[in-house]
Amino acid sequence: MTCPRSPHSLLAGPQIYQQLLPFCDRLYLTRVYSQVVGDTSVRIPLDEWRCLFVERVAAGSRDSVPSEFSIWQRLAYTVRGPK
Repeated sequence: MTCPRSPHSLLAGPQIYQQLLPFCDRLYLTRVYSQVVGDTSVRIPLDEWRCLFVERVAAGSRDSVPSEFSIWQRLAYTVRGPK
């Protein structure tokens, strides 16, 4: 995620992502296509975003599952504070 004035990276849990997402205008999203049992997920309304770039990586000798890296730009950037 990046903020309007300068890029920032965020590695955190889902609550932090949900709190900061309204203030971001660009997403750097990595998806790993694996069926992993877990109790945490982050929902990002991608209909509010435009995909600028996608790179798909097939499973291979270095990675046992396929993945995808994408860059997304918010369609109409306005700061959306807490409700």
